[in-house]
Amino acid sequence: MKDVIGGIKVLIRQQQILAHFGFYNGKIDGRWGPKTVEAKKEYERDKRFKPAVPNFGQPISSKPPYPTGLYMGSDGLLMIKNVDVEDLPVVHDIGKEALTPKQAKPLPKPVPFVEMEGTDLTPVTEPTVYHNETMKDIDDLVIKSDIL
Repeated sequence: MKDVIGGIKVLIRQQQILAHFGFYNGKIDGRWGPKTVEAKKEYERDKRFKPAVPNFGQPISSKPPYPTGLYMGSDGLLMIKNVDVEDLPVVHDIGKEALTPKQAKPLPKPVPFVEMEGTDLTPVTEPTVYHNETMKDIDDLVIKSDIL
């Protein structure tokens, strides 16, 4: 779960950067959808993107070279030089939800096994195979289990 949350944080930060530079105006939610891809492609065409390598709208690489004015922060997220994190666009509620670990739902209690009178519960190891001789296609091969 930690890797998933870390990945969402990376995407949220990159959406914030795209919005800060005026390329993105969608929800900052950590989802790299069509609007984000188009914004990233537009950023790639801008002179500020150099010396980074364009990658057709995919997230900015975590390895240098970074676009002009960006650097990797100590938290592993891209930062904009001379811009505080608090000054970046606000994360949408969906993004905040994604960053909150969810409690796993408890598994249902197992149903007790009840033997039915007269039932042979011997495990089937090999199915019985019947072939309809009038059919010529392999698709007409019918497999029936011994317990049916």
